[in-house]
Amino acid sequence: MQIGARCQRGDLRLEVEEGVPLPGCNELLAITVAYREAYEAEFGHLDLSGVRVRFRASVFVMDGGFTGHTYSDAIDIGQHQWQDVPHELNHVRTGPGHDGWCLDYEPWSEAVLGIDQRAYLGCP
Repeated sequence: MQIGARCQRGDLRLEVEEGVPLPGCNELLAITVAYREAYEAEFGHLDLSGVRVRFRASVFVMDGGFTGHTYSDAIDIGQHQWQDVPHELNHVRTGPGHDGWCLDYEPWSEAVLGIDQRAYLGCP
């Protein structure tokens, strides 16, 4: 990934891929901080010191049409897909897969963020 910009607040490090249209790094940082604060208000503090949040120039970050993905040392978010930040933060907290997400994460996501992930997560 060719990095066009970097910005940071505390342990939250953002990298913005070259070619990402507006908003810029500081605006993406503010959006990410807001989602992180909302997430952490429900699920507790996440140590992100070893994780980079990378905003990519394409909408899809992996084969299969995924707009976000979490690795051991990075979170990739597709272009203008910042609403995926809390979902990927939950992967940092719980690991790969979505086991148990229908019990705590999905109801919170729907109630607080207005994002219904029941079908995607296979919730009843």
